[in-house]
Amino acid sequence: MADTKTNTAIIKTDTTEIKGNLANIKTKTAEINNGIARLHNRQDAQVKDFEHQRILKFLSQLDHVSQHQDVLAKRQPGTGEWFLNCPEFQEWIQPGQIMLCPGIPGAGKTIIASIVIEHLKAKFKDEPTIGVAYLYFSYQPQQDQILHELVGSLTRQLVETHGDIPAEVQALFASSNSGKQRISLEHHVAALQAAIQSFKQVFVVMDALDEYHITNHSDLSSLLSKLFSLHGSAPFNLMATSRKITEITSLFQGYVWKEIEAYEEDVDMYVEGNMSLLRKNVTKHAGIRDLVRKAVSQATQGMFLMARLHMETLKGQTTVGGLKRALQRLPRGINQTYDEAMRRIDAQTEEERLLARKILTWVIHAKRPLSTLELIEAVAVEPRTSNLDADFLPDVDDLDSVCAGLISIDKNSNVVRLVHYTAQEYFEGSTWFPRAHDDIIIACATYLSYDCFKNTVPHSRFAPLYKYAALFWGSHGREAKNSDWHGAQFLRDTALASRVGRKLFSKHEKSDVKKGSFIRNVLGIHLTAFLGMIKLMNSLISEGQSPHSRDLQGRTALWYAAGNGKDATSRLLLQVHQVDPNISDRDEVTPLYIAITMGHSDVVDTLLASPTLGPFTFPQNDGPSSLRYWGRSIIRDL
Repeated sequence: MADTKTNTAIIKTDTTEIKGNLANIKTKTAEINNGIARLHNRQDAQVKDFEHQRILKFLSQLDHVSQHQDVLAKRQPGTGEWFLNCPEFQEWIQPGQIMLCPGIPGAGKTIIASIVIEHLKAKFKDEPTIGVAYLYFSYQPQQDQILHELVGSLTRQLVETHGDIPAEVQALFASSNSGKQRISLEHHVAALQAAIQSFKQVFVVMDALDEYHITNHSDLSSLLSKLFSLHGSAPFNLMATSRKITEITSLFQGYVWKEIEAYEEDVDMYVEGNMSLLRKNVTKHAGIRDLVRKAVSQATQGMFLMARLHMETLKGQTTVGGLKRALQRLPRGINQTYDEAMRRIDAQTEEERLLARKILTWVIHAKRPLSTLELIEAVAVEPRTSNLDADFLPDVDDLDSVCAGLISIDKNSNVVRLVHYTAQEYFEGSTWFPRAHDDIIIACATYLSYDCFKNTVPHSRFAPLYKYAALFWGSHGREAKNSDWHGAQFLRDTALASRVGRKLFSKHEKSDVKKGSFIRNVLGIHLTAFLGMIKLMNSLISEGQSPHSRDLQGRTALWYAAGNGKDATSRLLLQVHQVDPNISDRDEVTPLYIAITMGHSDVVDTLLASPTLGPFTFPQNDGPSSLRYWGRSIIRDL
């Protein structure tokens, strides 16, 4: 009996323990399930975020944030408040208003635009139904200043603000094969409309329409036409700044106008805020600071830019007498101010003068804005050298200090520009740099021929200038006055030429070169044919490079000339050098086929006129569906 009671007690105890263990197991199981659920949610969020980023990148890759921060960093605190308080601005912020802010060059239009953008972002930061988007245009040619990118950038900014991607934008992304295919401008405008309609109110600010007008007049007209049309169906607030150009200002008749000029109070604040540029032993004297403010303000003539340049002029004065004399001699016109800056540059030591002239040569005549790293290497290249000597690399601070205020380094994007587009106009109308393109092409050709690139793939981190040199050597070469650079080694070395080809051919999306690893066995004649540089191509042929040579892709010089629309070069290769027009590449793409798909009608006519042209054939894995729409009719005719 005692044993039975004992066993019963033991069983009860075990049962209690088992129940406790089961409870623990249930708790642990619940924790595991919750952990798995959190993991799945995190994975779903990561997938969603990844897809979100893909769609944003698909819309535009324009770095609008860095652009805005670079401009805003140049603002003197406290300036521009008059604009935010003016009646015209107060009228403009009412829903659906359009405002043009014209002004003379250098009046401070870009700074005012940045002040407005920052003001709107701060004012509506807690209002998710209010969207702000903006565009800064530049006089310098830029690949991202194309209509698709610009409209897409506005859409992207609004989507980023809203957080949720409109269904119309998601559908557009899906229809483009998940971003792998480009979409039409009309589709981009439709996406922008969907983004605007997802807000209660949207503000769009566009700065320097006149600078976009300089680089691409037709695209500016198209952009404004699309935006005005869109404004009718999906009202939004639009503000634009511009120089007074009739073709632009006439489009804004009947809307709000507010002219921008350098207010005396703003100039005084700027001068006072930059008084530290002047030597302390000079500014400590009584009355000097007031004298500087008054003289600089009187010499600006409504141009904020002049105040900046005048302060650069004054900072080198070492005595009170010298400062007073410089104030009396301050130039009254913008061109005279630039003349004075160039005189100061040439008055430096010989080493500083040469460095400044190299810097300005590149910044003024580059085919796109250069980064600081690119420019540092560019000015360090010595002609007839086989490798870059690091001892000649200047410090980044020297880029600005030796140029008398004529260049500006954007701290966020690390891009080097002229201080203003009026400086570009000044230099283009002067004879300061008559051999600019000769100097640049010699530097590019020397750089591309460096021994280190024969066995090493150039990486932007270790060879910053390489991509620019590979893409634009031909452009500078065509504008050079002399042919001293024609003996460049990279045109005669297969390894060097192939590395240049990987950059050059891939730049042209229409060239159908997608896999850089296959771009090998390239010769100088392939590069020069692609760029239509007939004289240099003939010179290479006379040296022994065969016009019939094929690279690893199986492509001839004729294939490259046809694919890039170089009709005169194609005719020369066909008629004089008798290159076979029927030779296809490894994908069975012939010169005729690539010319048709790329829309080069003149080259198509030249090839069709060749008596040696055989029957037209499609590549094995291709067909009419891959051709552009207008190209299909040509195929039917063939």
